[in-house]
Amino acid sequence: MLDAMKSSEKPGDAFDIIAIYPGAIEGGSEQVIAELLPDLVDRPGVAAWAFERALEPVPMIALYLNLSTECHEDIVEHCEDVLSSDFQDKPHLAMLPLIEMPNQENLEADIPWGVTHTQSTLSSEVGEVSSYWALGQAISSIAIRIVSNIRDEGWDRKTIAPTILAELLGRLDGTETVETAAHFVMQAILADDPNAASLTRQFRMKAHQLAQSDVPILLTDKMLNNVVDGLSVEFDGLVGEVKKIEKGAEPDLGFRAFIWRRLATCIGFSPVEAAYLACLTSTSAGEI
Repeated sequence: MLDAMKSSEKPGDAFDIIAIYPGAIEGGSEQVIAELLPDLVDRPGVAAWAFERALEPVPMIALYLNLSTECHEDIVEHCEDVLSSDFQDKPHLAMLPLIEMPNQENLEADIPWGVTHTQSTLSSEVGEVSSYWALGQAISSIAIRIVSNIRDEGWDRKTIAPTILAELLGRLDGTETVETAAHFVMQAILADDPNAASLTRQFRMKAHQLAQSDVPILLTDKMLNNVVDGLSVEFDGLVGEVKKIEKGAEPDLGFRAFIWRRLATCIGFSPVEAAYLACLTSTSAGEI
């Protein structure tokens, strides 16, 4: 989303990008999201914020800040202090691959560690810039809450992810459309992947195997209430921002796919994994 707002041809409002590289610290990205970001975005001078997460080629958290004061130097210095003094390996927080991709390189090279600061501008083509900041912040707020609860409540993101997508789609457009919408989300995420057809077959086969084994996909009972209640405020905020942008227009399933891909990546899933989770949601949504 915010990548689409950057432009060197039609400059608009400037914003700051703080890139945080946790290096080879196990669970380092999760620590940045759950422990460091909340402190950074709650500071005076931060008018709006959002973050994106890169899983490859190296772990990185990009924090986008709309600052009302020149406080980026203090933020960079604080990030460097925390990275060097407070972070340590926490393997239980690290995201293990949900899907092993063929021919995936095992990076043995040095993984960068540290903090960088750059500035960019927003394209005037995005329309109401404030609404895009608000949407990015709403997605990021849900991601921070989820990762915080992975740390504090022992949530397993692989277990809760299909329910999170189903809950989001249901709140946006009604539970009766979740199955169709989730299937479209999967297709939209895989649209530009050359292996889309084979991946789709693989996903459906796995979903069928889970169903045959009576493995539940969507949460139920106490765990469902725990997750939904734990994210209620953040869900309300995101749904509200989406509806503000759409202004009563017909649901845009491409927009839904963008939101899920962005949220899933922030949580720690690759785009292909986000598509697989959407497939699981689509095959289980009839249970809602």
